[in-house]
Amino acid sequence: MKKEEILSIRKKILNLSQDEFSRLLSVSTRTVMRWENGNNIPQGSALDTLKLLKMGLKDEKVLKLVKEAIEYGNIHLVAMFIKTLGSIQGLLEPKLRKDLTNDFIKVFKKHFHY
Repeated sequence: MKKEEILSIRKKILNLSQDEFSRLLSVSTRTVMRWENGNNIPQGSALDTLKLLKMGLKDEKVLKLVKEAIEYGNIHLVAMFIKTLGSIQGLLEPKLRKDLTNDFIKVFKKHFHY
């Protein structure tokens, strides 16, 4: 993933500080800085989560829920949500995936009071 994509996800889409973004991805702030400076590239689970974020945030409902959770200070819940959603999306046909994603959003909102 290119540094411009990482910056776009962090700043333009999620409006997170490097520290908040690092907690979302379970990496150090220094690691995020290195990615954004082009000195290093994401790997492993951080790269997987970034790819899921990029894919998931294209859905307006997902984006809205993620932003609400971040507003309430629940960054760790956002990471859990994105990883679970990514698991769902990778396994299903488009129509079923859309229905299940909507159902998952409803359950997530109800359970975490959003």
